[in-house]
Amino acid sequence: MTIQRAFTRHLFAKIAFCGALASAVTLSSCGGGGAGAALSSSGLASFSLIDAPACSTVSDVYVTIAGVQLVGEQGTYTMTLPAPQLVDLVTLTNANTLSLGQISAPAGTYQRVNLLLAPTGTSTPYANYVVASGTSYPLTIPSGVQSGFKINGEFNLAANGQVNLTVDFNACRSVVMAGNSGQYILKPVLNLFDDDATGGVSGVVQTAPSAPTPGAVVMVENPTTGQVIRSTVTAADGSFSLPFLPVGTSYEVVISSPTGTTTPTPNIQSSVVTGVPVQAGTTTSLGSITVATASTDTTYGGNITLTNDDSNSAVVVVAQVSLSGSNAGLVTLMEGNAQQGSSNNQETYDMVLPGADPESLQVAAYSTTLPLAFTTASSLPVTLWAYAENGSSGSITPTSSQTTGANITMTTGP
Repeated sequence: MTIQRAFTRHLFAKIAFCGALASAVTLSSCGGGGAGAALSSSGLASFSLIDAPACSTVSDVYVTIAGVQLVGEQGTYTMTLPAPQLVDLVTLTNANTLSLGQISAPAGTYQRVNLLLAPTGTSTPYANYVVASGTSYPLTIPSGVQSGFKINGEFNLAANGQVNLTVDFNACRSVVMAGNSGQYILKPVLNLFDDDATGGVSGVVQTAPSAPTPGAVVMVENPTTGQVIRSTVTAADGSFSLPFLPVGTSYEVVISSPTGTTTPTPNIQSSVVTGVPVQAGTTTSLGSITVATASTDTTYGGNITLTNDDSNSAVVVVAQVSLSGSNAGLVTLMEGNAQQGSSNNQETYDMVLPGADPESLQVAAYSTTLPLAFTTASSLPVTLWAYAENGSSGSITPTSSQTTGANITMTTGP
């Protein structure tokens, strides 16, 4: 099975999914082909759901899925769930997945999938909402998406065949807070993975032998771009598992603190393992990784000046450093959402990174000999990038005396 995906920007790959959260669904055709197509010309698509870690500002992200639409050369096929399904996305970390069931559809090529959510409503219980500091807030779905969250993509469903797909719903990046208004807006950021063409990475994070570190963020990244492919948080025993990774030979695995505007918990110095291989159907173990606690923190913050067409875009702020030598590559230490500022053409951000500016990292090259041997790479300048979902971007490399008030100006991009 081949999936072809078009990205407007690598940080905002928006791929909706098809599947069923119950075994009984209604399948209807809005054109060409139809539910009456012969069984011999149909295939099965099986779906699961997994989540990247949520932001520290919200503890839960609930969405209610009402159905999906499959759009292809045979027509448009709608699955309506017999009962809308409420899902808490942030419970689906590490290898915890939610089976979405399977759908039988005519074989062929499908170019688009629409995700259908139930209306949030105007009173509790809301169909879509977040929980922040113990309080529930409705999750606003922008106008214009009543027909579903759309994505242009392509996958082939073979006659008498089955494809197994996993949807990674990035709850953190999908929820945008509109300034200090208390309004939370849903702008889904999702990725779709072919299970048969993926592998995984696992390990245990600790601050000392037999001292597990729960709550650390683990990210698998592309060293050329610093793009976060998948991420999770360590469990109570410090373990992590990141399945459904595309096959590759030189990933970076970065261990860092969660994003936030105050001292992170856990407050650990960032560590990175370079050259990590991922093979289809196997899990690469990194063993026990001992991380250092941070003795100091650096707060970065400022304003983001948007271009004219950015005012309705979600903006992500990313902190990166660059490694040199045999471990060369871009490393993303942390990423978080910006907030709406005092005007439509301005947003603000605050980000606390463990360690002093410039940064120091623990770095190890992947080896089958465990435990991995780490060394310290120091005096690494931090570059702050801002990315809007429409492709605009901007960056700044603040000096030690300019970490706050590090203002970023966006420029229009592809």
